[in-house]
Amino acid sequence: MTICWDDYGTEGVHDELISADGQPRPGARALASYLASLDDKALSERVSTAEQVIRLMGITFRVYGDDGGSLDRH
Repeated sequence: MTICWDDYGTEGVHDELISADGQPRPGARALASYLASLDDKALSERVSTAEQVIRLMGITFRVYGDDGGSLDRH
């Protein structure tokens, strides 16, 4: 699960974290560096905790599909 920013694609989209050249934007450099420094276990624990907090807070995301339908995700 280790983050490899080299494999992070931004072609054709605007990404607030990573610029078109594949480098973290100036305001995100410290965060990107921190995330890249985490080992698999630490990163997995943080992902799990974030998912639990999202569910506890009742946050949902509407995902629109190619068929025009949508799904609520949380």
